[in-house]
Amino acid sequence: SWCEPCVEEFPSMVKLINFFSGQVVMLAISADRNREDIDNFLKTYATDLPKDVRIIWDQDMSLARLFGTQVLPESFVLGKGLKLVRKVAGAEDWFAPGAIQLFQEILKEEGGGN
Repeated sequence: SWCEPCVEEFPSMVKLINFFSGQVVMLAISADRNREDIDNFLKTYATDLPKDVRIIWDQDMSLARLFGTQVLPESFVLGKGLKLVRKVAGAEDWFAPGAIQLFQEILKEEGGGN
């Protein structure tokens, strides 16, 4: 909620998840200092937040250390078998044609895409 680039890219992530309606899941890991900040941020998306968005609060930053996160936001796109397909450091438009195409290709490889 305090990371401006994170806030900037989140709506495009929600659009991407909605676009793929049930085929793609987003696991968002929050580095907020308190739970209230997360809850207040999510209220902004209360009506649009898809069920395929899961939020984890990384209160002690242990997940950030585990993944070697150095900048926020940092996104990991995983495919079949949870294999890393792409890592993005910094904000991205996740509803841009290139991002949609990337996910379509991942889903085709897994036999679940259009």
